[in-house]
Amino acid sequence: MVNVFPKTQSRPRQWANEIGLIWDCSLSGLQRDTKKELELLDLIIKQKQNLTIQLGLLNNGFKNAGKYTISNGNWQVLKAKLESVIYDGGTNFSAINGRDFPADEYLFFSDGLSTFGKNTVALNKPVHCINTSLKADYSTLKYISLKTGGQFVNLNAISTDDAFKQLSQQNLQFLGIKNGTDIRQTYPSMHVNVNGHLSVAGIMNGLNTEFVLQFGYGNTVDAEQAIRLNATEHALSSIDVSRVWAQKKIAEMDIQYEANKDDISVLSKQFGIVTRNTSLIVLENLDDYLRYDITPPAELRPAYDAVLKQRRTGILERKTDLINAAVAMSKDLKTWWNTDFYYKEPTKKKEQYPTPENVVVALPDRTAQGNSSITRSTPQASPATPPRIQADKAAEPPLVERLGEAEDKNALKEVVVMASSAQAKRMVTGSVARISSESMVSNANRDFTNALAGKVAGVSIQHSNRAVPEKQPEIIIPEFKSDKDYMKSLVGKPDSAYLAYLKMRPNYITTPMFYFDVANWFYLKNDSARALTILSNIADLDLENADLYKTLAYKLKQTGNYAEEIFVTQKVLQWRPMDAQSYRDYALALADAGQYQKALGNLYKVLTQSYNAQTSSRDEGIEEIIISEINNLISKHASKLNLKGIDKRLIQPLPVDIRVVLNWNKNDTDIDLWLTDPTGEKGYYGNNGTKIGGRISNDFTSGYGPEQFMIKKAVKGKYKIEVNYFGDRQINISGPTTVTAEIYTYYATGKQQRKVIVLPMAAGNSDGNLVGEFSF
Repeated sequence: MVNVFPKTQSRPRQWANEIGLIWDCSLSGLQRDTKKELELLDLIIKQKQNLTIQLGLLNNGFKNAGKYTISNGNWQVLKAKLESVIYDGGTNFSAINGRDFPADEYLFFSDGLSTFGKNTVALNKPVHCINTSLKADYSTLKYISLKTGGQFVNLNAISTDDAFKQLSQQNLQFLGIKNGTDIRQTYPSMHVNVNGHLSVAGIMNGLNTEFVLQFGYGNTVDAEQAIRLNATEHALSSIDVSRVWAQKKIAEMDIQYEANKDDISVLSKQFGIVTRNTSLIVLENLDDYLRYDITPPAELRPAYDAVLKQRRTGILERKTDLINAAVAMSKDLKTWWNTDFYYKEPTKKKEQYPTPENVVVALPDRTAQGNSSITRSTPQASPATPPRIQADKAAEPPLVERLGEAEDKNALKEVVVMASSAQAKRMVTGSVARISSESMVSNANRDFTNALAGKVAGVSIQHSNRAVPEKQPEIIIPEFKSDKDYMKSLVGKPDSAYLAYLKMRPNYITTPMFYFDVANWFYLKNDSARALTILSNIADLDLENADLYKTLAYKLKQTGNYAEEIFVTQKVLQWRPMDAQSYRDYALALADAGQYQKALGNLYKVLTQSYNAQTSSRDEGIEEIIISEINNLISKHASKLNLKGIDKRLIQPLPVDIRVVLNWNKNDTDIDLWLTDPTGEKGYYGNNGTKIGGRISNDFTSGYGPEQFMIKKAVKGKYKIEVNYFGDRQINISGPTTVTAEIYTYYATGKQQRKVIVLPMAAGNSDGNLVGEFSF
């Protein structure tokens, strides 16, 4: 720890000749006092008189809105532009980039709420943040100002004149450390004002070091002070330096509390420092220390360590149980996949003609006035079809039997019996199946095996000659068109429709489905930029609403906005880490964006997280979906993945011709996936094993799903996908339950095709909603 006392100095601010003006024009900008902001900007411009202002407009994206040259304080053109700004869309601070928007310093007018992207800006020149909104993220605005050497002004709390005086003065600041290679984690690490005294604390790599403290204005170094430290000379100091260091680090991390709250919690417990999440902790006995995971005094330490050891053993046992359940499901999937389901296409019945000897002809009686009759004998009936064999559900393991056609059409071939109990349970009366004596794995899995060579010891991969056709089936998805009254105003070209949307918006400004429906209209008109802006408004409606953000994530996936999908699903995971679906949604978003290793890790967490009993019961069977997705990632990207942390018993290729997955955005909701195959048979929770080999995953009657349909070898004909909205038990700001269906053909083969559809469900509609159809 170092204490220095630099001479306090301040000076009038010399405004730069080129200023970047960042104007937050997101939907939440409607809540700012823009009149007051323009008054402050007027005072700054009139003081400088002659300058150039580069205007940037920020919402879900960032737009360079032109350069304005101001002479003699006349900025009417720029002012008119700002007064005509349209406030629409979410807010994405990370869209700001100094390379595309260069300036000597910046004025940033915003409420600090980055709802559609990370709350950091890529600017290395001073940024002065000004807020006039009652609802604002002061910590983010303060952090940006401190990080860049600017000032934060809460114009909502002071007058315009006082804010101008605050900005017009520059205080001497601590700018950082030079030649500090022998020290690390020094705090403060950002620019801070120096008011006659500065205290810096850090960690030394050795016992002796020298470095230089730098002071100045903005990013310009004006003074330096050399420091020499010898740890042995200060060993008898009565000051607990480590605790001072921890306090400084916590104080700085607290500026961005949500991002750092876990680290803050660890430090506060380790060093006994009161923070916003530990201030009410009462530590009276061993249970209190265990509850809050705080190291107790020496007299309680043995008992504390013993309980922790017992807990670690319990956690390991629960994790082992979870993995074993996943392995059992993996074996069940493998048994199903290795089963051939035979289906014989119906043939047209040939007309039977009688032979002459079987014909009895009654010649007409010429006295009967021309009446006549011809009687033909009934054709011989074809041999009876062998009776269907139903799996014996009571047997252990039950039998899945194969019927063959004998040469004489009257005998049964040898019955081959190989099936698990779970597989036999899924077989319905009329199923005709056998276990193939040779492995049936697609050509794509040869790449799977080659990529895994040397990566996972003990994994055995089999091959066959089943190839994937070059031509993909066409997946037909019906266009979703809302029937709401406001949709009637959206007519004509996108420009006029956008004006109609803005005119209607005040009446629906807090209605999520309004933005969803209107955005969908613009997507159908191929105006994706405007559609995304309208859609991103959903993020501004209600902070920390997981249902809303799930709906938003579904549409971002459908429209290919994967970076935003990652941000949104990560937020949901932050808010709802207790849900397995939060990890899955985040993992799939990472995979969409090409971050395959992180995607694999988060998918695997679904199988290893220890959830509470209620959640575990609710999500029973989700392993089936996760195992398919893990192996799909491996089949496509094994050469790029580190598989050491994945249980090798779960790794096996599972390519299928058809896979449909259904998710929804609300808890306590029962939604069912239906798929009708070319034979007319419907696969659903009550018929989870179809005659041609269709497999429906576990029925989720609450929670968020997902439900999955797969078929290894598709028969020719049309497939129809429907959603049955059985019902939900909640109503909130997020509007009706929204489902997303991902439709795959040739899944995990290397040539898979995916279509995504997002549908709001109409309340009380349990007759089935058409999702899509395709023909093989």
